[in-house]
Amino acid sequence: MILVSVGRTVRLKNTGEIGVINATLDSKTVSVYLNESGVSIAVAIDDLEDPKNRQEKQLQEDYLEEHIPTETNVGIQFSDAGEGINLIFHPRTADEGRSMDLHLMNTEAFDCSFTLAYFKRGRIIYKKHGVLKSLSSIFIETFDRDNLSLTPSFEYELRRIIGDGTGESRTGTLKPKPKTFFKKQKKILSFEQGIFAFKLCDELPDKHVHSQAKEKLPLKEKEKQKSNTRVGVASPLEMASFPREIDIHIEALREDHSQMNNYEIYTYQIQQVEKYLSKAIRLGVDKVFIIHGKGSGKLKNAVHNILDNNPHVRSFNAGYHQKYGVGGATEVIF
Repeated sequence: MILVSVGRTVRLKNTGEIGVINATLDSKTVSVYLNESGVSIAVAIDDLEDPKNRQEKQLQEDYLEEHIPTETNVGIQFSDAGEGINLIFHPRTADEGRSMDLHLMNTEAFDCSFTLAYFKRGRIIYKKHGVLKSLSSIFIETFDRDNLSLTPSFEYELRRIIGDGTGESRTGTLKPKPKTFFKKQKKILSFEQGIFAFKLCDELPDKHVHSQAKEKLPLKEKEKQKSNTRVGVASPLEMASFPREIDIHIEALREDHSQMNNYEIYTYQIQQVEKYLSKAIRLGVDKVFIIHGKGSGKLKNAVHNILDNNPHVRSFNAGYHQKYGVGGATEVIF
């Protein structure tokens, strides 16, 4: 049971809705104003919880994370759904529109990488990522129309693909509301019946950037770095045998990883990254890839911290790469 006071923000355990206590009705019941629906309801105190505690618990819960193959892109015809990147809800005729196919649609002449996370009642359900081709759409998931009453939201990140890298990201959150959702219906050539379209982004920056670009150093500092880069002269055989990528998933590093605890695994992974970078710098390699996967992001952040503090690293990029997809690997430029 939480401490009750008027004005306190709470979460309803059963629905996940956020509200504010606006009155005490009796020793076991309070009135809560719900932010999303704009109404006050009577709620038993035992059915309330602290939103922060629920959030910490949710961060530890599993959710579906999936890479959508580029091959699933489908070309679209000229449409009036609007320019830019749109999130499309396409009702299914088989069940009279009770369920809808969710698509991302790109009406622009450039490819982009995307990450789309779906939340319901404040809890993340899935995260999908991939590449959305120009003038095409890509299927994301099936969406039940009844979910509109469960405070759904979509968080997204979009990046324009430029060569083998990406431009600056555009992020945002879409929260479809039941009252306004059905006003978004449009008829376009690429779908058999009316769709519901929500614009996420009008355009994406076309300037190539790295996810973490180092500040340019003065010429003297650069010369100092260059002189310290080589410890010795690398033999042609050593250069040829040096791998230009390292997979730091523990399964790829050690066969006996089942005997290690989480701390030992994490420490070993970091040690291998540092050893790998040291050898790459000694050999004078200009570019490598570190495959860390997506997961919770803890390992990727640790790798980026190492790179950010290494004076020999000019820049690094964890965006889209043709071989590794989106976010699963970091390109390192020396």
